[in-house]
Amino acid sequence: IGFEVVRALVLGIQVFEFCHKTARTELFQTVWSHSLRTAVRAKRLAAYEDLPYESCDETFLLGLLHDIGKVVLGASCPEDYQKIWVAHRDNSAALLDAESRTFGADHAHVGAFLLRLWGLPESIAQAVQMHHSIGAVEFDQFNPQLALHVAQELAPGRRPLDPQVARKA
Repeated sequence: IGFEVVRALVLGIQVFEFCHKTARTELFQTVWSHSLRTAVRAKRLAAYEDLPYESCDETFLLGLLHDIGKVVLGASCPEDYQKIWVAHRDNSAALLDAESRTFGADHAHVGAFLLRLWGLPESIAQAVQMHHSIGAVEFDQFNPQLALHVAQELAPGRRPLDPQVARKA
């Protein structure tokens, strides 16, 4: 595993642990469980698509970190974020809109900002930032960012995969 992957894994796990210890709520348990399942699904998709080993590791990392912005918002503004999350947890578009109206940024942008502060590669930060707006990204082949999007959309209770994105996959 490359240094960047190890560093990002350690930092991400530390953030989840710190936030879970300081604000024990269903939010953190749900986000951690979803992130771990997404990471495993994304890595399996990457392997199925015969991406190189390093890309499979990056894909796992993206799955683990894609919702780190929810953790940051939930720990920084626990009461406000808890209300927003409970009201919109089953509707990604509504959650993103409520986050933007309340905090001036959504969890995807907050997560990407944090990853850039940590000095992680731009490809990782950009994938986190775009994980809900993948239709705006052009791909010429299957890659970790697309694997992340497909994996998160395969989560139970999610809406069907956007046909435009499905054609790219």
